Formats: sequence, structure tokens, C-alpha cells
Amino acid sequence: MTLTPVKRPEPKQLRAHVIQETVDTVVSAEAARLAEGPEWLTQSQENHGLPLSVERSFASFPVWELTHYLFGGRERAEHRERLMSDIERDPSFMMLDLKHDLPMGSVREATLRRARNFTETILEEHESVTRMRFDVLAMVDPSFMTRVGVHYALFWGTIRGQGTTEQIVDLASQGMLLLKDFFGCFAMTELGHGSNVAGLQTTATFMPESDEFELHTPSLLATKWWIGGAAESATHAVVFARLLSNGTDYGVRPFVVQLRHPQDFALCFGVTIGDCGAKMGRHGIDNGWIQFNRVRIPRRAMLARHVSINRAGVVRERARGSRQLAYGALITARVQIAVDASNACKRAITIAVRYAAVRRQFSPHPEAPETRLLDYPSHQARLMPLLADAFAIHFAAERTQLQQQACSELLEAVPESPLAVRALADLKALHGTASGLKAHSTWLAQRVIEECRQSLGGHGYSSYAGLASLQADFVVQCTWDGDNTVMALQCGRYLVACWRDRTGRAGLSSNLAYLATLEQALAYRSPARRAADFQRLDLLVQLYSSVCAHLVDTAGVKIEQYLSPAGGNMSPDEAYREAAPELLRAARAHCLGYMLRQFAEAVTAAPASLRPPLEKLCALFGLHHLIESAGALCAIALEKSFLSPEQLRDARDCYRALMPEIRADAVPLVDSFALPDFILASPFGRYDGDVYRAYFDRVKFGSTLSNEAARAAGGSGDRRATSGPVRLTGQEHPYFESQLKPLFRRTLPE
Repeated sequence: MTLTPVKRPEPKQLRAHVIQETVDTVVSAEAARLAEGPEWLTQSQENHGLPLSVERSFASFPVWELTHYLFGGRERAEHRERLMSDIERDPSFMMLDLKHDLPMGSVREATLRRARNFTETILEEHESVTRMRFDVLAMVDPSFMTRVGVHYALFWGTIRGQGTTEQIVDLASQGMLLLKDFFGCFAMTELGHGSNVAGLQTTATFMPESDEFELHTPSLLATKWWIGGAAESATHAVVFARLLSNGTDYGVRPFVVQLRHPQDFALCFGVTIGDCGAKMGRHGIDNGWIQFNRVRIPRRAMLARHVSINRAGVVRERARGSRQLAYGALITARVQIAVDASNACKRAITIAVRYAAVRRQFSPHPEAPETRLLDYPSHQARLMPLLADAFAIHFAAERTQLQQQACSELLEAVPESPLAVRALADLKALHGTASGLKAHSTWLAQRVIEECRQSLGGHGYSSYAGLASLQADFVVQCTWDGDNTVMALQCGRYLVACWRDRTGRAGLSSNLAYLATLEQALAYRSPARRAADFQRLDLLVQLYSSVCAHLVDTAGVKIEQYLSPAGGNMSPDEAYREAAPELLRAARAHCLGYMLRQFAEAVTAAPASLRPPLEKLCALFGLHHLIESAGALCAIALEKSFLSPEQLRDARDCYRALMPEIRADAVPLVDSFALPDFILASPFGRYDGDVYRAYFDRVKFGSTLSNEAARAAGGSGDRRATSGPVRLTGQEHPYFESQLKPLFRRTLPE
């Protein structure tokens, strides 16, 4: 049969009237045939967008209403769309999807070029809008966002959180906010110490005779390492060093230190800086190392909002819990990483679902058209749980970020009030939550990206697919701002602390309510009687709470045993170290349960028109990690009789039944993320579905760009500066004369 070509909407025009239309006169007739069988799959090569159009025409919910709900309302969602449109029109962001064909130096230069218009823009907008801009830019160019984000989120964020009013005003007046003679970096990690901040070795010794600190790198291991922006762009750094005064070590404190003179970019006296070199991803970031050779800095260089030092070298804490406050910037960063994980999942699953709705593979018999990937149950089982993960991480990250912002604003507004005491307690709880969420959201996102990449088959190996680079750029999130295993252990320690103090701890959060009613949680028996009951979110949340209660209780009992005479009278540090496996299992279950609870609460708060698809996704998330994912929790549920074997069979049946139901809305669901083609940067995720033509054109253009870059780097024979395709027909071969010709024409021995 012949189908009339469909009028395709513009990629950015994800409007309800476009999503809901029935694909025009001819397509409406074909859509009816779609419900009956696969005959319509005999479409011509010119109608690649038709499958996506038909998918959208049968959406069971209003797509833009879900978009508005995901991003905080219609006004915020539309503002987000305008931000993406503005960035797309910025010439400095052109051809980001071809960065694979440029040498590292060119990528770094282009990354910094994008900062020119950025600072003036953010000074004219509300902070909430700036946060939204950061989220969008992190998707567009992770290297750029890291380079600028280190300055604003970590460098400026530390100064804002730990500096006095006088220090903040002084640094701002020097051009810090405008990047005028000022580009900051965050010098915490050392060659020998990363997650263990308390073990840092760089020293800042107070010299009362000159009213200065002497900043020094005492050993190779104390070299500041992986410092984003240090190699080529930073003029200043917040340096974390041990405060030494009058022979006493007061622990790690932050100091603002000048590294280079902005006039000629010469290094300051005693400062040595180098480049950390090639890395796995984020090639636009100039990570570097820093060493200090007895560098003198004034006493006012120490950020003194919470800890101060006077002319005589006497150190005084201004507020209780200042050591917890010292890590406020890291908590902010860890919550932001969870937001980044959510956005990375959205990009990956959008590409994978749209491609699966277009790609055809195999047919049931020779005369039948090939079947779309998305119609295979095996492919649904591959992608639908990843789609559920994307939504779960989104709601968990969003809600945690709101908690973190409220806590930070309260501490800044009334630092000495009784409210601040409560905010400080909330900060400690938030540290445990943020640590666990950072670890488990990034582990989940890494799996989502890689599975989506593999779902593209051989095309997923192409850099132009956008998923290999997304994985390479994202995977560092599992390491920086705290190694994931260390973060998960911090979460586990916090859970055990709450377990030990559960009877005396007032006001446990709802996410830890299972500890306040531990005996009841451990005695839970699921009331589910049939498979459909496992779509009830309240039953899934309660089941997870009981599994978490058991694992936290097991970890706590194990630690108490190690501390007892029978267990060896271990020190607390030794006991927690020996109980690490139990702590990790408890943290994983708690974080998955936390995501499930946040998701379920978001479903309850959603408009009625959105609840059916969200309920299915939330149930699928809970069931997948209960039954199918690595380290599935169902074994514990069976062991402790939270579930019976018959109930587990019903749960598996429910899990399988959800796949085709969610698949029916898969394209509209990824459309709700409202990611234009520019953000996706992948021909396989195109909104119009014309994937093959776009892919071929991009490969051809990338080949031309690659050859031009090679010639600019030193002639057609030098291929080390680029990694793109070799050539197009008619172009000079880069190494025929030097390599192939001698190979072909050599004299063989007789």
C-alpha cells in the first residue's frame, strides 16, 4: 500500500495540538489498521516519521500537561523551553554533536568561548531561573557546564556559604560574579586523598609575626589533583588545607588563593600548575594539578563565617556544627548530580525509545513486513524499566533539591536563631540522603545510558549516536564529589545511627518511619491476593519499608556484635569497616525505597489525567528492583515472609503485564521530557523519526570536518588530532602514499 507523506511538526514544537492530532486524512485511516495488525508497516522510505506520528496520536494522556507537571508548572516548563531555544540560537553552541571530530585543544577553546554571554545573562535573572539554565546547559554541553559550574556552584558556592559578609562583598567587588579578572576553581581533591576530606595533607600554617598563612604542599600525595579549570583558565581557587596555629591542627578549612595574575596569566610566586592530560570524557574541561611551595596568603584569605582566627592565632568557632556546615557546598553538588543523572536518563531513553519505534528487524514470515523493535516483548522488557528509572530519579532528585534549597536558605537568613539549630539537624539528615541518592541515582543512570546504547545495535557504537559520549561524559559522576561506594557507606552509617537512636530521636522523617515502628515493619505480611494488587503503590512502599527495616536492623545488630566483648571489642571505626557489606545492602534498599516513595507521592499529587500512566511507571520501578535487577530484594522478602512464594509469582505476572501497557505510551512519555533535537544531539532520537537520512548526512559532514581538522593540525598525513571518519569519495587519502602504497607494491620474497 502507498501512504501519503505526513506533515511533520518542528522538533521543538511539542505542543498538545500537535501531539494529539491524528496524523491527517490518509494517516487516520491507516491508524485504524494499526490497531488491527501490522499491514501498515509496508510504508515507503519517505515516511520514517509516520510510526512516531501514529504513536503520538494514540497517547492516553495529555502530553504537555505531564511536561508542565514534571517541570514545576506551565510557566516554568515554557520558560525552560525558551532557555533551550535561546541556547540553540547561540552560535557558540553550534555543531556540538560534531565535537568528536575536533582535537582536544579546539574543544577546550570552544567550551570556554561559550562563557562570554553567560555571565551577563545570569546577573539579570532570578536564582531559580539560573538553576534551570544550569540544568539545561548540563545537558547541552557537560564540559561547559562543569567549567562554569565549578566557578559558580563550588567556588562561589563555598564563598557564599562559608565566607563572612565582608569577604563576600570584597570578592564580588573584584569581579568574581562577572568573571572579570576572576575565574575560580575548587581545590579539594589531592593525589593521595579524595573522598576522605579529613585526611587532606595540604597545610596552611598561621604566621602571627606577619599576620599571614603559609600554604604548602608537604608531599607528592598532597598535590591538588583533578582540579577542574586549574590547567588553563583559573585565576583563583578555594583551597582546602589543614589549619595549623600555635602547634594545633584545627582540621581542614577553605582558603581563597590567587593562582595566576589575570593581566598576563603568569603563575603567582610559589604556585606550580600542570595539566592532568587525556581522560575518558568531558574533554572540554582543563583538569589540572596544583602544588604550593610555602605560598604566603593574608589572614583574611581563610573563609571565616563559621570558624575565625585572630591576630594572635586563636581559633574560634562561631556556630555549632561548623564542620558539618563546611561541607554544605558538597551537599549542594551531590544533589545537583542526582538532577544531572535524571537528565542523562531522559536523553538516553528518549533516543532509545524513538529509535525502537522506527527501526524494523526480522519478520514473522517472508511475505510480512519487518517488525518494529518496540513491538518485541524482549525489547519492551529492555527499555520500559529504564523509562521507569528515568521518572523515579526525576521525582527523587527534584524533591531532594527542594529540601536542600530550603535548608540552605534558612541557614543563610538566620544563622544564629533557634530555627538554624533545626536546620543544622536537617542538614545532617540531608547529608545522609544526598550521599545515598548521589550514589544510587548515578549508578542507575550509568546502567540506563549503557543499556540504551546497546539497544541501538551497531549504530550505538557510533559517536554520532550521542550515547557513547553521553556515557563517557556522565560516568565521572560516579566518582567525583565522593566515590559512590564511599557515599553509599556514609548513607549506611547514617541509617544505623538513626536505628541506634530510634527511640530517642524525635521527628524521624517519613522516609525513615520504618525505624520508628521497627517491630511492626519486621512483622509485615503483604495483603496482596492477586497480580493486579501489585500495582497498588501503597503496598509496594510498605513492602520496601519492611525490606529496608530488616537490612538496617541486620547492619545495626552486626555492628553491635563487633563492638561487644564477644565480637572483639572493636573500635567504632573498625566495626563499621567490618560491617561494610551489610551497610551497602541497607543503603541500596533504602535509596531505592526512597525513590519509590518520592515517586508514589508525586503520583498522588498529580492531576487525575496523569495518574494512570504514572502509576504504571511507579509500579514497574518498584517491581523491577524487587524482582529483576541485580541484587533483587525479593529474596529477602521471601526469607522474612514479607511475601509468600505465590505472591511473588503474582508480582512477576504483574511486572510482565505492565510492559505492553507502558509500551503503548512509550513515545508520548519520552515526548513529555520536552527535549528538542538540539539537546538530544542524536539522529536516532529525532522528533520527526527521519533517523537514517539524518545519520548519513551527519556522518558525511563529520568526515569533511575531520579531514579539515587533520589538515589544520599538520597536513593530510597527520591523523592523531582527530578521531572522525577518514574521507569521502574524491578526497585525498590521508595515508595512501605513506602506508598503503608501500604495502601494496612491496617486493615479496621468492
